[in-house]
Amino acid sequence: MVENFSGGVMKKFGLDYASVAETNPRLIYCSISAYGRKGDFALRPGFDPITQAESGFMSLNGFPDGEPVRTGPPIVDMATGMSACNAILLALIARDRLGRGQQVEVALIDTAVSMTGFYGMAYLINGNNPGRFGNSPNGSPTVGVYRASDGPLYMACANDRLYRRLVTDVLERPDLVTDPEFAHRKARSANKEKLRGIIASVFASDTLEHWMAKMKKANIPVGYLRTVEEGFNAPEVRDRHRLSKIAHPTAGSVPNIESPVGMSLTPTVDPVAAPLLGQHTGEVLSKTLGYDDRRIAALAEAGAFGKAGNTG
Repeated sequence: MVENFSGGVMKKFGLDYASVAETNPRLIYCSISAYGRKGDFALRPGFDPITQAESGFMSLNGFPDGEPVRTGPPIVDMATGMSACNAILLALIARDRLGRGQQVEVALIDTAVSMTGFYGMAYLINGNNPGRFGNSPNGSPTVGVYRASDGPLYMACANDRLYRRLVTDVLERPDLVTDPEFAHRKARSANKEKLRGIIASVFASDTLEHWMAKMKKANIPVGYLRTVEEGFNAPEVRDRHRLSKIAHPTAGSVPNIESPVGMSLTPTVDPVAAPLLGQHTGEVLSKTLGYDDRRIAALAEAGAFGKAGNTG
């Protein structure tokens, strides 16, 4: 059982865990909420960007001279859903061993706090409030977006070994290794803006494909900075067969992004389109609730299912 209602709704209808667990002790009951099902904030509504803001997660996104920025995709919603799935799987394993189910709970605010990751942990350890660093983390001065003469790229050159290969094999600037200002990671961090300016000027001197070829040859982690349209049509995505179509009874087909999970022994089933409005009403009433045709027809005539045809 998975529920994502506002606080108090399930209890109002006698469907909270305490009310239903006695009749089915093997039940695994998953509650998803913004602020949890207990405590002072249990009845408070909340959404992904609100918890991004309140947890401190949003304060880490954006550039130092700008306002905090929420993520484009609702990352806290998505991560909370994945956490709920993991919690249910853990409860299933526990039920196999203990013989009974349990209530599991995930909350958006908890997920948002956990997603501050090592920046949150760094604050707990050293007490320094982390800030925004745009596309270049504070400890990795050469990581980030650079522009070739005809387009942008994103480079993740985050350690000494990669840095040496970058400046000698790709940029052909061995002086950036011997210069005391850039010879060591600590020095590069202290002179971050100067170093980034030098690297940016070199990248701007030639085309994107020129630099991509050199960096791939030197095994430097780099990627094109693509739009969604470009990303979906890129060979790296097409090679993975992540985009598909699902047959649909009225639209013919609907586009689909495949599950990112791959399993060799128990692969995912082929996806099906979302049901039409009222598509399974008749089936549920007859097979699950045992209503006969006459009773269903009377309900339909009384308008219980809305417009005609919504009983499936």
